Amino acid sequence: MPKIVWTKEKVIAELTECRRLGTARNTRLDAAARRHFGCLKVALDIVGLPYHKKPPYKNGWTKQSVIEAIRRRHQAGKSLGCTFREEPRLYGAGKRLFGTWKAARKAAGLPCHESDFYTRDEVQLRMIELYEKELPLIFASHRDFKLRRSAKKHFGGWSKAAKSLGLGGETRRTWTDQAVIDGIHLRRASGLDLYTTHKEDKALFCAAVARFGNWNKAMKAAGIERPIRERWSEARIIERLQEIANANEGGSVSRADHNLATAATRRFGTIQKALERAGTMSLTKRWSKEKVVHAIQLRFAEVGPVPIAGLGDKNLSSVAWKYFGSWGEAVKAAGLADQIPVRRLRKRWSREDVLNTIREAHDSGVKLSKLRKQKLGIENAARRHFGQWRRAIEAAGLEPTRRIWSRELIIAEILKRRTEGKSLSSGNRHNINLNAAAGRHFGSWTAALQAAGLLSKPRKPGCSNDS
Repeated sequence: MPKIVWTKEKVIAELTECRRLGTARNTRLDAAARRHFGCLKVALDIVGLPYHKKPPYKNGWTKQSVIEAIRRRHQAGKSLGCTFREEPRLYGAGKRLFGTWKAARKAAGLPCHESDFYTRDEVQLRMIELYEKELPLIFASHRDFKLRRSAKKHFGGWSKAAKSLGLGGETRRTWTDQAVIDGIHLRRASGLDLYTTHKEDKALFCAAVARFGNWNKAMKAAGIERPIRERWSEARIIERLQEIANANEGGSVSRADHNLATAATRRFGTIQKALERAGTMSLTKRWSKEKVVHAIQLRFAEVGPVPIAGLGDKNLSSVAWKYFGSWGEAVKAAGLADQIPVRRLRKRWSREDVLNTIREAHDSGVKLSKLRKQKLGIENAARRHFGQWRRAIEAAGLEPTRRIWSRELIIAEILKRRTEGKSLSSGNRHNINLNAAAGRHFGSWTAALQAAGLLSKPRKPGCSNDS
């Protein structure tokens, strides 16, 4: 098809023909008309044809309907300041039709209250009071929104207000590259470990990561080189294991050298395999009943009657359980039963004990949720014997009160709340359990609302889920 060469005469002829026959709009013809005449309306005026403007988009809101909706919301006792979150469509219509939400409220006869402020002197006096109480000059110390906005009005910001009193050093630190480097040098000069900064000085650590990318790069910028780690080869691991085996009579590889244990596990798969390659089966002391009894007697002579299993030695307690069945039996075998206090063992819950206790509590009117707190160990025993606390209740012939959520039940509950006019906000305190169940079954609260047919498209982050 030959390319059409659009001239003014060609445009006018085609416009006349198209309008006379009532054919659909030709985008190429309209573009040519705008190119030759400036706009389509001018070309149609030359031809003598009317220009039909595209009707404006309407979504049902008018100024009067917005005003009535604002008044209804006010009469219902709802905050007009939260409309943007709870009713975004009303808020958007108010801004679109009145210019601002403030103007829409004013048109409804419910103008915004003007914010009050402290004077300049009052701001400084309140900041001095915080300083004299030895409180940090941050918002968490006073929680006074009026004070914060007053400082911004009179001084341009909280930090500037503090600087006007000579208290700029008391406000939150402003981190620069040099400030981070100085903080690292100060910490090192104070004798503090640089590798525990993430626990002891989170502000410095986070600033270092933000400014330099990570903590190691920040230390390098401060002129501090990271110590070189020992390179663990298989030969080096075997040599080190043999040294420990020759120097120590007992113990474990992890206690002797944690880095060696990690490297042995990485290179050989397990520490035991590394020990076999090193020609020693174990570094652990060879125990027997006689050695356990002797160790208890020596430990008692050293530390006295400590009321702790193993007399404070976990390894001794473990082997006592292994060879005698309990710490109390081992103490008896050592002849120290009347001198070493032994704690009474906790009750061993059987399957029947769990069921009988649940039934007795139910018959006496005790809530099963409180039973778990009153009877220590029953919940763990129920999980050990039945898998879940709920299954133990069902095995006792009782009906659990806690609801089991499914996708269908979640959708039905959402629709029920919508019908009853209740809030569908994920942050509403009455929707805590429903929101958690929606997250488990649908991935998010918004996805659950979409599955219930209440959302046509995903909402932007930060938008409310209220109906």
